[in-house]
Parts: sequence; C-alpha cells; structure tokens
Amino acid sequence: MQFKEYQTQILVVGAGLAGISAGIEAAEAGSEVTISTAAHFCSGSSFYPGTWGLGMIAPLDQGDKADLLQSIDRVGSGIADLILAEVLVDKIETRIAELEELGVKFKKPDNVKADNSLIPCFDNKHRKWFGYTFKSARPAFRQKIEELGIGVLEKTEIIKLIVKDNKFQAALALDQDNNLILIKAQAVVLASGGIGGLYQHSLNTSDLNGYGQVMALDAGCKLTNVEFIQFIPGYLKPNYKTIFNERTFAYAELSDQNGNDILDKYLPAEYDEEEILKKRAAHGPFSSRLETKYVDLALFKEYLKNDQEDFYNLSYKEEIKDSDSLMIKEYFDWLEKEKGITTADPISIVPFEHASNGGILIDQKAQTGVEGILAAGEITGGMHGADRIGGLATANSLVFGQIAGQTAAAYAAESSSAAEKITETELEAEIKTYLNKINFELEAPKKEIAELRQIIWENASILRSEKSLNEILTKIKNLNAMVKTKSSSDLNLTTQVADLRTKIKLKNYLSLAEALTKAMLLRKESRGSHFREDYPNETKEYKKNIVISRENSQLKTEWVALNKGGL
Repeated sequence: MQFKEYQTQILVVGAGLAGISAGIEAAEAGSEVTISTAAHFCSGSSFYPGTWGLGMIAPLDQGDKADLLQSIDRVGSGIADLILAEVLVDKIETRIAELEELGVKFKKPDNVKADNSLIPCFDNKHRKWFGYTFKSARPAFRQKIEELGIGVLEKTEIIKLIVKDNKFQAALALDQDNNLILIKAQAVVLASGGIGGLYQHSLNTSDLNGYGQVMALDAGCKLTNVEFIQFIPGYLKPNYKTIFNERTFAYAELSDQNGNDILDKYLPAEYDEEEILKKRAAHGPFSSRLETKYVDLALFKEYLKNDQEDFYNLSYKEEIKDSDSLMIKEYFDWLEKEKGITTADPISIVPFEHASNGGILIDQKAQTGVEGILAAGEITGGMHGADRIGGLATANSLVFGQIAGQTAAAYAAESSSAAEKITETELEAEIKTYLNKINFELEAPKKEIAELRQIIWENASILRSEKSLNEILTKIKNLNAMVKTKSSSDLNLTTQVADLRTKIKLKNYLSLAEALTKAMLLRKESRGSHFREDYPNETKEYKKNIVISRENSQLKTEWVALNKGGL
C-alpha cells in the first residue's frame, strides 16, 4: 500500500482562530506543531469572505462576569455547560489583548453604550465590543507561525483518526494531489469548525464539512447538543452567500412575487408587523424562544413554495440612509465596496445554516475522553446551550483553542511517543479497512450528495417535524443501500483515488445526517434554535442534554443530566 509519511508532535486540524490559537500555544510550550487545513491558512468561519469581519464581546468589568454568565445560561435555555462558560467569560479579554500584541487590530467604539446596535445578539445589555477584522489578522498570524516554525499543510484533508486502546496514534490524510499521507503524532487538536457543508445553503466556507465530528465519533469521542444549529438570513441573490445584517430588518419591507406583504400571511393577528421587525433587528439567528420566529418562518415557507429563480423578497425604506448605527454604516460601506450592493437594490434572503452550537463533548481542558484527542472552537458542543449570545463563538475559539494547545503540549511532554505503540502492520490494516469501506459500487456520487444536502436543508433547518425528519432517515437508508462495499476487498488507489474524495464525503454526510436527525427527533419540544412544528413549546422534561456515541458501528443516542463539568 502506497502512502507518504509525515511526523510531528502535535497535529492541529483546522486553520481558523481555534486551530491557529492551539498551534501557537503548543509551539510556544516547546512542541513541534503542524497545522493541516483542507483549504488554506486563515480559513473557515473565522475568515468567512461573505462579511467584513467578526464581533467579539467581553464583560464590561470584573463585576459584569457573573451577569454575562447568567445571560449565557438564560439564552442557552438552561442547558449550557456553565463550567465551560465560566472559563470562557474569565479569559476572553486576556485573549483579545494577546491578539493585539500579535498585531491584530480591533474596531473599538469610543462609547459602546451610545449605540444600541452593539448590544450582542440575544443579550439584554451592552458589553465590551471588539470588531475583529480579517485584514490585520492574516499577516499577524502568518508572521507568528513562521517565527515559531509551525508547519502548515494546506489543501490537506484529514479523513481518519487512528486510535488504539483509547489513545490517539496517527491521522490519515489526502493532499491536494490525492496522495495518501499518514501523519504520526502524539496528540491531535480538532479545530475544523462546524457542519455547514451538510446543508444546501450555508454561510460557511467549503472546508466546514463536519468531517472532524464524524472522525471523532468513529474514534470513540462523544457528541452533544448537535440538534442546536444557528440559522441566519443570507443572500440568495445578488451575491449568493453574503451575510445579511439583521440590524437592517428595522427598515425592511418583505413582499412576495406579487408585491403582497409576506408577514400578513404568517404573523398571528396579535402581533404588530413593524414592532416584530424592530425586535427581529436585535438578533441575527432564528430562535424558537422569541416571537420574531415568524419572520424567519415566513421567509422560509415563501421560498419553498415560490419560483426561486424570480424570488426577491426584501427592499429597504428610505429612512435607512439616515441611520446612525455603526453596525449598519459599516455593513453598507463594506457591502457597496466589496459586493456592489446598495440600499436601493432588491434582494432575496432565506435562512442559511450559519453555526453549530453542538459538537464534540469536551471538558474545561479541551479533552474529549480519548487520550491525545483535544477539540476546540465550533467543532465542540455544550458551552452555549440551545442559543448563543452574539460575539461568543469567536471568543470561544480564541479561549479554548489556546487551552487545547496547552493541554496537547503537556500531554506530548508527559507521554512517550504514541506512534511507537502501534505497529506498522497494524497501521496498514487500519488504513486498508477504512479505505475498503469507501470502496462501494456507486461511482462519483455527486448527485446523491446534492440530494442529501437539499433534503437536510428543507427538512432539518428552522422548520422540523416528525414527518420531515423521518423523511430524512428514509433518504439515508436508501442511500446507505446504494453504498455497499464491493465484493473485491482491495481498493485500487492508482485508478480510484479521484472518486475517493466524493465517496468519503457521501459516507461522512450520511453518518453526520443520521446523528443530527436522530437528535432532532428525540427532542420532542422547541428550545432555542431547535424548532419542532409538531412540538412548538419548551418542556421542562427535556431540560437536559442529548449525547451521541458509536457502539459496535451503531449510533447511540441518550439523555444525560445537565452537564456542568464537561465529561
């Protein structure tokens, strides 16, 4: 069997803020570090090109920490891991200061309390606000990793984690030329982001495909809260996948193809449309907790029933030009300069998948329960609960990326070389077994992947029900029947590796889709970002977490008591 070999102490999977933070921290602790990324250095949600930058928040002062923690619990609908959240709140500002020392510049309003548009999404008060811009971050991070001698494997997709006796041993990867690479390391930090690629419409880069979650599950890690996924409005046109600024809802008019008011059809009579749109302007993501959910549901339902080619549903009132909101001014300046869109242009928006609140279960040291496997950033779950306050996802990546790097370096220093504990024969057997599972009859299944992504978006985004979710499980069952392994047990890498990427994607998407769908079915209530049309209310019975594991190749879902200490 032909594959290249690569050796390092710490392998970091993902080159966004969490991965870069982990890599820098581990290298500064003296470890040899390699960062791998399926795209390029500085990628993922941390550098999404569909927006100008990202906001981060921190407590106003020491006394505000307890209040922010209480808000995380409230917004998370009571199921956030408060031990993880406390670590986050305590370390946010220190991490931001450390980035500034690297040369990353932040926008900082002179008087944050004077601008209500800077109140974080779902929060009830002002916090310290920092506008993180990509332009200054990229060169600062590049310079730092070069100073530390951190290796970077760009366009290298990690496809399998190899574990023996509950200890990480190595990772299998595909490089940009479709060469297999066996990466031997003592520890791995998974920081490859969320699951956006599984959805037909997502505001993520293509490298956010959920592979890290699937590999972790297969390696013995657990997932939690995967049913909680944030959806925010995004542009269908013009400029597909541009992020819509929710603050502009206060000036928006929503209409169907015939010019009729959309909200007239879906908004209950007791609500005033203008007031609902003003309230919707206060937060980006959809939430079943709030009466503003009717705006997103109206947009979604209208899209599904209309001719999508001629679908424009939003225009702005003239008053938007007089807005003194920093967030709105910055947004439209960027939008016109980078995308050629002005306030006068009609647009088409729908709810796009944006971010995962659930993922790999970790403790406060970023440990997963499998020795040598750490995780940080959006790939992890539990910290935020059912909804997430705006500005904390980026902060989470900074704080727990650093912690994962520290833990990985300490583990590598204390343990003997993990790669020595598995023989070359065992490694080859692991690789061969994995590849032969991908060697199924269906060739180049791009059509099947597209069909799966479409049904996931239509049936498991902001509008879910037992019927719609079971339709997904039926689709998964039918696709699984099409991907039976060939009778021949040897994959010819020379001739078939071109199809290997697509087959891996389908296999991973089927596994990920099953995990998400089963969790969504199990939670027979609406809570935060999880909305069940057949169970529209929140229920005390379900104030607990769903944890997913794999046992004997089968997914296992179980309820666990509120997890206040990670593992």
